[in-house]
Amino acid sequence: MACHLLTPCTRKLASALPSWYPTQLNQALCIPVKIKLCTNLNPGYYYSQRSVFSEEELLRRASFLASQFKTKESEMVQLLSHHRRLVTMGFTKFQELSRLLAQHGITTQQILTYPEIYRRRYETVASRIQQLEEKGIRPITMGMINMTHKMYQARYERLVLEAEACEQYNDTVHFLSEHAGLSLPEAKKIFDKCQWLQDSRISTLKEKVEILQQYSISPEALREKVWIFAFRADVMKTSLEMMKNSGIQFKDFPPNSVTRIVRSDVKFKKFLERLLEDKAILQASNCADKHQYLCYRLACTQTELEGMLKRFPGCYSINLPKLKANLDLLVKEYNFTPSEIVATPRVLAFSTATLQDRIKRLNEAEMPVNCNVLVMSSRRLNGLQPHQCLSRSFAVSYLDNGLTGDTTAQVPEFYCRGASPKEYER
Repeated sequence: MACHLLTPCTRKLASALPSWYPTQLNQALCIPVKIKLCTNLNPGYYYSQRSVFSEEELLRRASFLASQFKTKESEMVQLLSHHRRLVTMGFTKFQELSRLLAQHGITTQQILTYPEIYRRRYETVASRIQQLEEKGIRPITMGMINMTHKMYQARYERLVLEAEACEQYNDTVHFLSEHAGLSLPEAKKIFDKCQWLQDSRISTLKEKVEILQQYSISPEALREKVWIFAFRADVMKTSLEMMKNSGIQFKDFPPNSVTRIVRSDVKFKKFLERLLEDKAILQASNCADKHQYLCYRLACTQTELEGMLKRFPGCYSINLPKLKANLDLLVKEYNFTPSEIVATPRVLAFSTATLQDRIKRLNEAEMPVNCNVLVMSSRRLNGLQPHQCLSRSFAVSYLDNGLTGDTTAQVPEFYCRGASPKEYER
């Protein structure tokens, strides 16, 4: 142990330690003492050896800064007092950097915020300022000049792209008008409402538009979904590449589905799988879209279909596989007529399993099966009595016959759907 470095108090403590006490801890006691002794030998020793400066030098440099940046000398004195390196560095470099910064509009506040700019080489600072001026990038900030080389290059390239985009387009409103299929008043209205759009760079928006154009996405598709530009370009590109690899073009997307491309990979993959299934169903029926498919399966005109959609708009939002399964179940398996489904389109919104279960329960209870019964709530359906399921025409005919005679002829077809011949005779 270097006992000559210990104070009397610490030496007494070390001598009191038993012989079996770990040597490392005994030596560790010397470390803070060495530091303390070194700092206590001569208070201010560190500064007196490495930061020697005179008050005259500090005042001289403060006066020089005050004259260059047109500010109070007292502020510069305070700055130099807190950053002694500015006083101890070479006066020639100090002068050159100060003049360079003052000539290019650097303010006193920026100097106070980034005093470490004086650590940079004069050539580095001068070349960066010259680069920014040549590209017309304004204002020149200390935060930009004082970056590391890697960060500066990345920021510089981004600012150059932004400057070129601003030269091509006047502002974001004109950009949206040209690339999102909007008129100037519409673009202005959207721009005023969206803070994220106001904060977005035109160069970033341009990059996203170029990505969308690579995959043949028209401005009309973006008209109602301008907020897609709020998502990152790499997310959009990944989803569009997945779409391209699956053999699907954007024109095959259903209306208002452009926002699907910014979903997570898992969700977007499921969406593509469903889109492929829809495409196969339409091709098998030789139909272009869901409207034509409904007209084809329900044997109705476009006017009748529009009337049906007015009564139940949710019908159009039902996915094609579900529509196909329900129509196959009702029309092919249980012989429902298309006109019945057109009259009660809400029956298509139920799952295929629910429809099968309800039809089975109605047949077991020997109750009539029709669309009006199938769309009832579960509570109402559970409390349903057989006479409540009959159609009005059948009930009137049945009562007119006085509950006697041959009423089988008046029994409508839907009364025994799915029932066996014996059940029908009974």
